[in-house]
This record gives sequence, structure tokens and C-alpha cells, in this order.
Amino acid sequence: MTDRRIKAGWTQQALADRLGYDVKYIWEIEQARKSPTLTTLMSIAAVFDLTLSDLFKAAQRRVSPSKKAAKKI
Repeated sequence: MTDRRIKAGWTQQALADRLGYDVKYIWEIEQARKSPTLTTLMSIAAVFDLTLSDLFKAAQRRVSPSKKAAKKI
């Protein structure tokens, strides 16, 4: 989410305003301190003009180790 937000040129406050959430909640999601609900995830996907599936795929790419790193393990 952070990468998409930055790419869009939005601050956390701008994203929070678009979603109708408090900026602290956006920060907590980006810092993995809070887990968003499915409804929140759907709202986030919509604001970035993504499907929920695309949002999960992007998150999975960030979490999965690279092929190089996997070979070292």
C-alpha cells in the first residue's frame, strides 16, 4: 500500500481523507501494526483502482523472498 500511495503522490493524510479513515490508522496499516478488515482492504483496492486480487498479489510480491534469496536458503 505504501508503494502505491507514494507512486500516486499522496501523503498518508491524503489517503486517509480519500478512504474516510484516520491518518493514524493508515500509518498503523503501513507499519503492519494493524490488520485491516476485508471491507477496509476493498476500500483501499478501490481507491487505487485495483481489484482485491491485484492488491493481494502486490502484497504477496513484497513478502515473498526473491529467487536469489530462496536459493541461498
